[in-house]
Amino acid sequence: MSTVIDRLSALITSKGLTATIDNARVIISSQYDIHYQIVTMGLVIYLFRAKRNKTFDKIKAINRTLLRLVHFLTIRPAMLGDFKGWHQSIAGKGSPSLEEWASFPSAFLSDSAQVDTLTLLLIRGEIYEDGKDILLDTGRTNQINSLTAFAIKNRLFQREQDTIAELSALKLSASEMGF
Repeated sequence: MSTVIDRLSALITSKGLTATIDNARVIISSQYDIHYQIVTMGLVIYLFRAKRNKTFDKIKAINRTLLRLVHFLTIRPAMLGDFKGWHQSIAGKGSPSLEEWASFPSAFLSDSAQVDTLTLLLIRGEIYEDGKDILLDTGRTNQINSLTAFAIKNRLFQREQDTIAELSALKLSASEMGF
């Protein structure tokens, strides 16, 4: 990280300005913290109306793209009002495309932290893929289940949980969103 700060400082200095950056005080956004990513991903799977597997009751499933969208909005609650307005305006108009959302954030497509977290959880065997769905066995002992259960039990990340509840109330579905 200091390389980025050093480059930023050099750029500021090259423009004749004085850069005062205290490296000890620079804080990385929590959006890029792996534990935050894992627990918020788990909260979405647990709380966002994830469908139950008919054969195995402890398996939750959610469409991968819908998971990414709900997770993206969960950690960016400031976008929720705009998304809800767009969603309401397209209700009953067939399969909408996210590109029709005037304020569609390009970061949704380039959010590597989110994709990297999903990949890590897949590699570690904490979640599984089944076609377009991501599956989570809530009966297993692993990091995503432990962190998520702890967060729910202790009412941690309440803002994120409230955002997931609001998104869940919209009754978003993969088919409705064209996923």
